[in-house]
Amino acid sequence: MIDTKRISELRAELGSECFAEVAALFMADLESALGTIDPARADAVAQFHLVKGLALNLGFRDFAQLCSRIEAKDASAEDINALNRLYSTSKDALVPYLRSGDEGA
Repeated sequence: MIDTKRISELRAELGSECFAEVAALFMADLESALGTIDPARADAVAQFHLVKGLALNLGFRDFAQLCSRIEAKDASAEDINALNRLYSTSKDALVPYLRSGDEGA
């Protein structure tokens, strides 16, 4: 679900406190982008690509993989629902890594 190697790299580069702040910014951007995704739009592939990049920056491995699969086909409302569910699960999995001094679960 979460790329723990990516999380460790970010925590080492930024420090625990800064990592939590940066992660919060990326999650806000990701949530905003998710809220505007529409498979009917002409730029839907670009939207999924943007969301995938934000997810990879946060270490949301499974979420990014789902974005890649959706990018490669015609997306449906069901795909958007799956993305939203997986985002919520990924976000919950990241929470332990946001705590200062905590190396995660």
